[in-house]
Amino acid sequence: MLTQSLAKVSAEKKGSIVYDRDFLIDMADALYTGGADKDVCEIGVDAILKNLSKDPKDYELLIAAGKIYYAVPDGTNALKFYKSALDIKDNLPAAHVGYGQVYRLIKQFGSAEIKFQDALKLDPEYAPAYREIAEMNYDIEDYAKAIQFYKEYLSKSEKTAINLRRFAIIQYNGKDYNGTIATTKEYLAGEPSNADMLVLQAYAFDMIGDSVNTLATFDKYFSLVDPAKVKAYDFELYGLNHKKMGNDSIAVINFEKAVALDSTKSMLLADVAAYYFKNKDWDASTAAYKRKEKLENGLSQAEYYALGRAYYFGKRYEEGIQAFDSLISQKPDFAFHITGKVTVNHRLKFSTAQKWAWRDQLISILLSWHHQHLINSKHS
Repeated sequence: MLTQSLAKVSAEKKGSIVYDRDFLIDMADALYTGGADKDVCEIGVDAILKNLSKDPKDYELLIAAGKIYYAVPDGTNALKFYKSALDIKDNLPAAHVGYGQVYRLIKQFGSAEIKFQDALKLDPEYAPAYREIAEMNYDIEDYAKAIQFYKEYLSKSEKTAINLRRFAIIQYNGKDYNGTIATTKEYLAGEPSNADMLVLQAYAFDMIGDSVNTLATFDKYFSLVDPAKVKAYDFELYGLNHKKMGNDSIAVINFEKAVALDSTKSMLLADVAAYYFKNKDWDASTAAYKRKEKLENGLSQAEYYALGRAYYFGKRYEEGIQAFDSLISQKPDFAFHITGKVTVNHRLKFSTAQKWAWRDQLISILLSWHHQHLINSKHS
């Protein structure tokens, strides 16, 4: 809202007005925490510079300019304004934190840590320093410290929706799933229709194995979110939790939705095919296996065997032969596919000689396995 107001005023006044000082300071905080495009940042900096032309030693406006440049991001100019502020008042924490932010931006985390600690030495209650230490530790994937310092930050600042949202994300990536659930509940108490927080809460419930709450939260999420924004992973998790609860028919629908959005999740089609096989829907089962075969450039031995059987039970014998032949190409001595092919051949009008040839091959394989088993038993 602040950035929209700033852009509107700029357009109307064409840069002829020097904006209110307190407005500019609040605007800089909004740009820093919420982000904005480069054009809006340039408008903000231009307005601050006009004020600084009247008072070049205005500490808070120098910090505001540094924050906007940091948001661009433009570390060189951010550092210039933070240094000017530090030269004026080195006994205040804001410029030290600003310096640390720039060090963090260029991944000099050791130097950043020193500046953040310098700020806390000046004011142990200075909340932004705790936030920056938390974010720095998040950058280096030390999630335990990130959670620790962000929690400290929240205890010393206002628990805004933006802050709670960020904390929930840090907790989730730090595998503090119970903490994520608690923080998202606190957030949703104020904004119950926020789809992003609902789905994050659903993920956290899934990670602790709570299928009942995972499904309930996903149901709320699906009722609110724009369908175009639902991810394949959402459908996958929803399906997996329904499967755990014994709701296989709902699970397969969502597995199919997941694969439709992301073909790399084709492994889910094995569950789809198995479900339809169990329910004797042979056409649906074979269709799922064939789709999986196309996406993965082949099936496993067990899947080709299941595909052949599904074709057989669906009385599609020629296609069953092809499925068993695919299995034979992978493992010529696999007795089960020989059995399957013999069974399918029995349904077709092959000659007696052809049928006996397959039976002879099956008997030969079984005798070979039996002989090897006896040898292994003798030497064990």
